[in-house]
Amino acid sequence: MSIKVTMDVNSLQSIMGDTFDYDAFSQGRKDCYKLAQKSSYDEFAAKMEEVKKYIEYESYHRVAPGPSYWLGCLCQFGDSTVWPKKEVQGDE
Repeated sequence: MSIKVTMDVNSLQSIMGDTFDYDAFSQGRKDCYKLAQKSSYDEFAAKMEEVKKYIEYESYHRVAPGPSYWLGCLCQFGDSTVWPKKEVQGDE
């Protein structure tokens, strides 16, 4: 089962309170967008799984940018216009 949740930045900030860092959130979105410009579809999908782990496991936050950054990345992954084209492999 797949669930899609949409949330605007103000709602996210309201939930996270003082721990929300808008600059880090914006940087996460920008970095994710830049990654999409130079990655293949499969590389981008693998990076999305890595970002989901950063959010899922709090211990990752201690050695990486904070949760606001990773949530920014995740929001950008949700934008289907950012994703690289998936290459269709035919029978050769």
